[in-house]
Amino acid sequence: MFLCNGGKGVAELAASLRGPQAPEVPAGDRAALLATKGGEYQALLAQMVAGRVAEAMAEWTHRWMCAHLLGMVRAATPPPAHLWLTSSPRLSPRQPKVSGVRSSPGYPSLPDHNLKCDIFGLLGAPSKHGPLAGVSLVPETLMQVPTQSVSAIVLPHPEAAHFTVERIGQDQLADYAARRGWDIATATKWLSTLVQ
Repeated sequence: MFLCNGGKGVAELAASLRGPQAPEVPAGDRAALLATKGGEYQALLAQMVAGRVAEAMAEWTHRWMCAHLLGMVRAATPPPAHLWLTSSPRLSPRQPKVSGVRSSPGYPSLPDHNLKCDIFGLLGAPSKHGPLAGVSLVPETLMQVPTQSVSAIVLPHPEAAHFTVERIGQDQLADYAARRGWDIATATKWLSTLVQ
């Protein structure tokens, strides 16, 4: 499990544009500050670069974990240029092979956003909502702030594959709720898009 934060660069850029006499800007307003000081294009560009940096850090961490912690070293390491060219594997025919999968909570193969709280706890956050490495979770939605951050679980088996969790029935919901120690209402709240 790991957490990467690419949003720190956006905060530093916003601070440099703000100047020494200006008041502190809340994290959610940094993009707005960039938009007013440097234009909307600069704000969008800074957010995009920070997002790509977070994804590149996540990819590097996944590779490092597989190679150094688990001994799964590949003969040839491809250049990291693919991280900056496209985010779609369909558009890049030369995607490198990495052993295992990296799944982030909230995506189709891991739809329960509450797993972010578990990741934060296992990585030593002071509370289940952080902050950890400059990242915190919004209590109501468990959205990561800054949004240019990645938390994930790495499953480093060569035969591991992504899958999509489809619609679930009431029996599966009840089983999941029992395993998580939740009541049915809590499970329904967090998995509402999957419940039939």
